[in-house]
Amino acid sequence: MAYLPLYNSTVKVEVGVPKGATFQPVAPRQEPPIVFYGTSITHGASASRPGMPHPAILGRRLDRPVINLGFSGNGKMEPEVG
Repeated sequence: MAYLPLYNSTVKVEVGVPKGATFQPVAPRQEPPIVFYGTSITHGASASRPGMPHPAILGRRLDRPVINLGFSGNGKMEPEVG
């Protein structure tokens, strides 16, 4: 899992891999993702690091995929989002 910056753009990402290393596909997850919907707090505005918003922490602790639908100032339970 890689957590990218919450409010800054990312121009380039590099991952170091030893020579001769191979990648294997990961089996699809059987359980559905946990969906979080809310405002900037859900998005991670007050988090000290990108991996520290509560949806990311709970996803790691529960070993479940997470969809974070946190919108800065706009998580107002609009019918269109449901």
